[in-house]
Amino acid sequence: YLDKLKIGMVDHSDVLKLLKRTVIDKVIDVTEDNFDWHYGIIAKIKQWVKEKNLNVDDAFRIADADFDGFISKKDLTYFVKDVLKVLAEDVTSPRIDRLFKLMDLFKRGRI
Repeated sequence: YLDKLKIGMVDHSDVLKLLKRTVIDKVIDVTEDNFDWHYGIIAKIKQWVKEKNLNVDDAFRIADADFDGFISKKDLTYFVKDVLKVLAEDVTSPRIDRLFKLMDLFKRGRI
């Protein structure tokens, strides 16, 4: 496909065209490869529970924004932004996904 002249060489522009169609067009956030932000949020949750003098059930009810008995990613996003007051630009979808996976101990897709 890339070696159009069948000489065993590939042109730089052809490689760039291929990458553009496969990799470059897909925006993937790979800047964050550690868990510092996530562990920081978990520490904020613990501190919030302690400051508010809540038991686990009460804290869970507050985090369960839609009152369905489970904490979804949407509930977690609301909780982090509106209850913990984390800046909205810091609460990205990949971060929430990773935080949710950390908190979903039984890997059922819900907390």
